[in-house]
Amino acid sequence: MSKPFNTPAISISGINIFQDADGRYCLNDLHKAAGGEQRHRPKYWLENQQTIDLIAELSNPLNLAIHTPSTISQLKPIITIKGGNCKQGTYAIKPLAVAYAAWLGGAQFVSRVMLSVDEAFSILQALNEFEVPDDFPDAYVYAIRETNTGNIKLGISRNPESRLRQLQVANSGELELV
Repeated sequence: MSKPFNTPAISISGINIFQDADGRYCLNDLHKAAGGEQRHRPKYWLENQQTIDLIAELSNPLNLAIHTPSTISQLKPIITIKGGNCKQGTYAIKPLAVAYAAWLGGAQFVSRVMLSVDEAFSILQALNEFEVPDDFPDAYVYAIRETNTGNIKLGISRNPESRLRQLQVANSGELELV
């Protein structure tokens, strides 16, 4: 099932990195997280010959299938959204987002991006494997993370936001609903 637009997938340096409905990451958000320097805007990276070659290589259906979930392997590896009700920006599949992160901020920044993306994937995988009992209708599976430690609690609740507030009372660190 596709995620709706305006869904933050990960957070880096306090900036939410949003995904489009097909799981591509917003390069504009990565740009902000890396400091937002004018010279590092996604459009300049997209004009780079190495980037053009990488996009062409990943546009090959065989290569795209390796680097993307099967549900989106027929889609373009990078798109730009202008106007409308969706969050505007340039969205790229994971390998392109990581390549852009490397161009943006070097080893330390790309490492943070890769760890955040892998963590988000692990959380999603754990949530998909978490089973809601049949006798607990209208329940949501949730993940709540302590921002300081990165520790994550998985659970089921009819109201995850309320559950977050309950857990926050007993926790000195800031919690966030993942």
